[in-house]
Amino acid sequence: MKAWSILLNSLLIVSMAVELSSCCAPVEQPARPGNVLGWVPPNERSGYLIAILVLKKGGKSQNGNIGVEVSNIFPPEKPCAKDSVASLPSAIIRFYNPKDQQTICEQKLYSPTTGTLDCPSEFEVDNAVVKAINYADNWVFLELRGATKTKR
Repeated sequence: MKAWSILLNSLLIVSMAVELSSCCAPVEQPARPGNVLGWVPPNERSGYLIAILVLKKGGKSQNGNIGVEVSNIFPPEKPCAKDSVASLPSAIIRFYNPKDQQTICEQKLYSPTTGTLDCPSEFEVDNAVVKAINYADNWVFLELRGATKTKR
């Protein structure tokens, strides 16, 4: 009887060790989208959409008034933690003034999420929708949204 108890305890310890040391399945990287809209001219905006862009790490895009750059891309911190943002890839997105390259704001965003930006209230972009991040190929697919500004 004692041998049976030792055997069951050993099996329990081995199964727990295997479960704790095993990794979850590798995360499949998203496919790069084909042609994307790019910047929507202010006079053609019918809603809140400002731009739909795909940018590589270090890549920049601007429309004369707004500049956006992907400063860095990170894989998930804890890919097996399915109930946490730590299971999501992220990117540092920098918004800047294209006229002088000065940073307006910079924020870490996760994919897939919609993030309200912590930028000055007068900044035209209110939020960014991160549709996908491919951290193996180092690109971000994002949508910029904000209130339409009319210059007088």
